[in-house]
Amino acid sequence: MDRIQTIEIGRKEYPMIMSLTATEQINKKFGSIEKMLEKMGNQEEMGDTFAEVLELLIRQGCEYKNVFESDLPQEENAPVVDGKYIPIEKEKILLGVERRRLGEITRKICYTAGLALKNEIAGKDTSKKNEKAT
Repeated sequence: MDRIQTIEIGRKEYPMIMSLTATEQINKKFGSIEKMLEKMGNQEEMGDTFAEVLELLIRQGCEYKNVFESDLPQEENAPVVDGKYIPIEKEKILLGVERRRLGEITRKICYTAGLALKNEIAGKDTSKKNEKAT
């Protein structure tokens, strides 16, 4: 699946996915994905918000891998115990993620959620339509 991202925390590569369950939980917790992004930009709430969102996306990513990809080889640094992907808890995320990585994490969350980033380049059709050949 092209929306699965991985994020390294504590030398483990955790899978993340924005499932319908994750979308529903974000909407319940924050009101919308846009409001979640606003909280991620708030200095007072950013750490807790990032950790909550990562915990949710990672939990969903691990569940997805366990259900739909259990027959595939696991990545070398995958958080696997007894053949099952194990998600990381919020407290460990707060411990394992440095502030300097918040930009990277924001990009990964946005990509996982299927959101376009403001600084992405978008093409525009500039061809002249209905122009007669000479």
